[in-house]
Amino acid sequence: LAIDTSGRDLRSRLDGPERERFEGALESLGMPPNALDPFEPWMAFVTLAVVPLMQAGFDPELGVDRLLEDAAEDDGKTVTGLETLREQLGYFDSMSEQLQLDMLNGTVSELDSLPAMVREIETLWVEGRVDELGELMQAMMVGFGDNDELVEVLLTDRNEAWADWVVERMTRPGDVFLAVGAGHLAGDGNVLQILGARGIEVERVVTEGGSSR
Repeated sequence: LAIDTSGRDLRSRLDGPERERFEGALESLGMPPNALDPFEPWMAFVTLAVVPLMQAGFDPELGVDRLLEDAAEDDGKTVTGLETLREQLGYFDSMSEQLQLDMLNGTVSELDSLPAMVREIETLWVEGRVDELGELMQAMMVGFGDNDELVEVLLTDRNEAWADWVVERMTRPGDVFLAVGAGHLAGDGNVLQILGARGIEVERVVTEGGSSR
C-alpha cells in the first residue's frame, strides 16, 4: 500500500519551498533526501511523525496496546483486533492525494513540536481531562487541509464501526475487555457517545489518581 506505483517520486509532488522544507526535515532526522521517494505521501508523514518520537525516547514496545496484548496472552485470554494492520494502513491510503500532501507538509512544519504534543496528550488522558483531550486532537487536525475528510476517515467512520461491533457483541454472553486509542474516547462522535445514543449503558470510571477508564 505504501509504494507509489504512479512512476512519480515523492519529492516531485512538492513545490520548491515544500520540497526544501521536506528535505530539511529528513536531514534533521539523519535521513538522506531521497529516503522516502518511493512512497505515497501518507507513508512519508507517518514515518516523519514516528521517527522524532522514537528519538525523543518513546518506545513502541511500551505502548499500551502491546502491554495489554502481552498481559492477556500471558493469562491465556483470547486476543483479537477490531481492525487488521492492512485495514488501518488502508485508511491513510484511501485519503485524497491533496489531503496526504497537506498532512505531509503539516507534519514537516510541526516536526520539532511533535514530542511535546504527544506528552500533552498523554498528560490530559492520565489526568482524566477528556474534554480537553478531544479539543486538542480536533485542533491538531484542523491544520491538515480537508479537516472533514480527515476526521471522517480516521475517527468518525471507525468509531461507528466499532460501536456496531460492541452492540453485536453485547448480544452474546461473556466478559470482554476492549481497548481503543484515547482519541476515540474524546470529542464529538466518540465511541462512548455513539454507544450511549444506541441504548448501551456507559459509565466513565475515574481512578483515585484522576485518570479515566
